[in-house]
Amino acid sequence: MTSRALTLRTGVTVAAAALVATMLTSATVVGWHGPATVAIIAGPFAGIVTVLIATRGPDQRDRLGLRGVRARYLIGAVVIGASAWLWQIMVSIALTAPAPHRAFNGELPGPWVMGLDHAITALVTAMLFHGVLARSLATRWSGPAAIALSTLALAMFGSTPAGLPGAVFLGVVAGALALRTDSIAPGLALLIVIGLFRVLMTTHAFASPVWHLVFADRAALLATSITLTIAGLAIALWPERAPTADAREAATSPAPSGTFDLRGGLALAVWALAAHVLVGQAVVAWSGSPLAAGIAAQLATAVIIVGGARGIGVGARVGLELPEARYLAAAIVIGICKGEALGWTNAPVVAAFGPDAWKDRLNPVDLGVGIGVFAVLPAICEELLFRGVIARALATAWSHRKAIIVSALAFALSHHSPYQLFGPFTSGLIAGYITLRTDSIVPAMLTHFCHNAVVVLGAADQPAGLVDWLDAHPVLGPAIAATLTAAAIAVCALGPPRNARASPAPG
Repeated sequence: MTSRALTLRTGVTVAAAALVATMLTSATVVGWHGPATVAIIAGPFAGIVTVLIATRGPDQRDRLGLRGVRARYLIGAVVIGASAWLWQIMVSIALTAPAPHRAFNGELPGPWVMGLDHAITALVTAMLFHGVLARSLATRWSGPAAIALSTLALAMFGSTPAGLPGAVFLGVVAGALALRTDSIAPGLALLIVIGLFRVLMTTHAFASPVWHLVFADRAALLATSITLTIAGLAIALWPERAPTADAREAATSPAPSGTFDLRGGLALAVWALAAHVLVGQAVVAWSGSPLAAGIAAQLATAVIIVGGARGIGVGARVGLELPEARYLAAAIVIGICKGEALGWTNAPVVAAFGPDAWKDRLNPVDLGVGIGVFAVLPAICEELLFRGVIARALATAWSHRKAIIVSALAFALSHHSPYQLFGPFTSGLIAGYITLRTDSIVPAMLTHFCHNAVVVLGAADQPAGLVDWLDAHPVLGPAIAATLTAAAIAVCALGPPRNARASPAPG
């Protein structure tokens, strides 16, 4: 039973009124030969306004399920949406010829208008069928019955025969997420992602390679998209574990155990960064070797941090205690897959600045030396600084979210390269989240090491078989890597965070 929802009678009445308003408004605009833009948005907008007016009051957000949810539900919804649209296209092709996007008065809308159409339609669908109808039905009937009836109503509302399987799937998944979380946020994210891909399919640059893949190897693509959808369902609908009394008590104390306070941590970070810069410049001036300078600068950073962690010891100060095994396994998966999953995000930088010559910088280095210098040392020294000191010190005075974002931004800017801005920032967000969740930087070190080791191996085109396969599957490879990365992050998000065993130590 969903305690915050509208009652059964009120919910059904509001849903019926919103449906009538949506259909009558659209029909009126079309009948009066209104512009396509107005016809597209007027009906759904009228439905949204009807729902908002009918549920007005101080508890309106609770009545409609307009509340935040845990990140794993949103991640699962995005994974489902990013994969389900593909197999839905292939199902539609099997049922009938691909139909064009809806046109009004013979006028086919452009991508921007279609994007607005999908966004408003996603909002009214989530509010009407899941926030109002499914949740109000669940106050009187069982969850499966509420999901089935709201899905039936959704399928009857503007669904074509070719789109019926997709509508039923979306209704069931979004309804289940709404009842599971008492929120429309996951369902709304799912609908928006699917709408985004449908709009992209109207552009030649995106649609052409997709249609090529669909007709070239439909079976493999169908199996892959279904597998990714199942992975997303597992992420979003994985059963919750009830938090223990210790975990509930730990949740009220945001500070990691035994770390520096804000002033002491930031002061040590400044000293460590200064040592990094000064030692690196001195070594390159005396030796002329950037490689030797990089090694010396990393070691100087670690020495300053270890020296500053005297007293209760570096392990407690920077979080070197081992967490649960699942965090370590997830960190390895994230480190191996993240680069492939997000490699496409550097395309705008490459377009603006030209190709990055990272392979030329790494190829002269022996593979073993490259792993040691570019994977082992940064994983230890940089994580000691940015997660062990900065993120954990910020978390003693700020919220975890602010501490994670600021430390990730500092980590990205420290790479002083446009090619290494978004990737390190994303890595910093993930590493910071896992660090503060586990009260340990060991998973962050593992993620950092695995990612950098993959980069070094990639510069040497190793392992050859895997490199050849990724080159031959430019869409499938990143899709699998993104799914595994999202699943590993979800594993880290499951269950209660590690208990903060002690108050912050003075800096």
